Amino acid sequence: MKEMRVQIRSRVAEWRADGRLRLALVGSGLFGWLISYPFYGSPVFTLLGTQQAGFFCHLFGGGLAAGFFLAGFLLPFRVVPHRLVRFAGLFAALVPLSCLTLPAFVFLAPAAGLVAAWPIFAWACNIARTATLIPLLAAGVVGANLLCWCCRMLAASKVTALPAVLILSLIWCCALLFLPPTPHQEKKPLAIARWAPLFLFALATYPTYGIHFRVLLPLATESGLGLRLGCLPYVIVFAAAAFLAVRYSLMSVAAAGLSFLGLASVSLAALSAFTPVPLLFLFALTAALIGLACTDFYYWTALVGLAAGGKAEVLGLGLGLCVVLITGTGVLVDTTNVVAVAQTPLAALLDSAFLFLLLPLLLPRLALGMRTDTAPANLPAPADPPERGEAPATRALLDVLTPAERRVFALLLTDKTYGEIAADLLISPNTVKYHVRNIYRKAGCSSRQELQARFRTPVAAPVHANADPHLP
Repeated sequence: MKEMRVQIRSRVAEWRADGRLRLALVGSGLFGWLISYPFYGSPVFTLLGTQQAGFFCHLFGGGLAAGFFLAGFLLPFRVVPHRLVRFAGLFAALVPLSCLTLPAFVFLAPAAGLVAAWPIFAWACNIARTATLIPLLAAGVVGANLLCWCCRMLAASKVTALPAVLILSLIWCCALLFLPPTPHQEKKPLAIARWAPLFLFALATYPTYGIHFRVLLPLATESGLGLRLGCLPYVIVFAAAAFLAVRYSLMSVAAAGLSFLGLASVSLAALSAFTPVPLLFLFALTAALIGLACTDFYYWTALVGLAAGGKAEVLGLGLGLCVVLITGTGVLVDTTNVVAVAQTPLAALLDSAFLFLLLPLLLPRLALGMRTDTAPANLPAPADPPERGEAPATRALLDVLTPAERRVFALLLTDKTYGEIAADLLISPNTVKYHVRNIYRKAGCSSRQELQARFRTPVAAPVHANADPHLP
């Protein structure tokens, strides 16, 4: 236990020294304000009432989507100064506060949503240039959802909802003060069709979960589960997905997201066809939450990875599409009887069949796009499929290594020290040691000498840090 505390303190000190702790806290503050208050948050519904709050949130969501679309084509190229991004963020905080006192201000919600997207986008671009992308993203989102859970507990009545809104607005403004500028990026030609599988993944999953949410939420509220648990199950699964992605692969998280959403649809069909059983309802709710958390983690990590590879425009398009799907599903549910249709056994079974059929068709294409498009521009790309002349042992090892581990593995086969590897890959020596331990475990080696003896070939050594180690 004492050793674990020492390791935790060492990791926190390391994150604090290189600015990653600052980024994690800023992300928690920005995302926490966004999901807790203006974007389908509980305080606005408590203070404005369901109908007016729904109207405000839909308008805000439309502006937020447009803001992400614009941010992808403006912020990385220094078209919008960072100071203006901060002032825009302050405007985004003032408009929702004004709507609580004067309902006429509700029509400014699209403008508030538009400029609220810019700080979120700037934060995503900043974590994209770090070597610990997955832990930073997970820390920001988990912190934001814990803040959302606390806010939900606080905003249980109109008396406590207004203080919750003021606290959230203060957190948002403080996060804006510590937000670093958006990293500069050179303009490159884009081939949007290359990322069609990623966008198809979003089109298949987010509307499905949006409908599941509207079906299961009333049942969860009646049983008291929704109030007691809040977003805690989502936080746990999101953190577990980050661990799964680091230890195994990002594709395993995508497969889990599609699979559990399909299982949730099957459970809804059973709930509609038979007398509701508490255990079956609990299973449907659990499957839907796991599916959403895995879907969010994979989709956001893939988008930030694309920004790390110099494709920030795709990050803006992808985030905008996500918000469009969430907001559009909400509008569709509020204006039509799509929930009643979705509750029929036939519709639920068709939805689950679609997701399970999509799984083997979509995942290989997602994996192909991720391999070549998500490496940072200043780091070596993840390894391509090995050539036929490569040793079978090396081929087998590369299949189980993550992209970050492949880059460290390539440099382990040289005579570089851990400090030199860390400098070449722009990561800390402790991060190098973490990847080395994982590589040794997966390779079945106990030392660097043994690793080099088994896998070092004339092709693999020497390897430059900015070159693909698998190219001749």
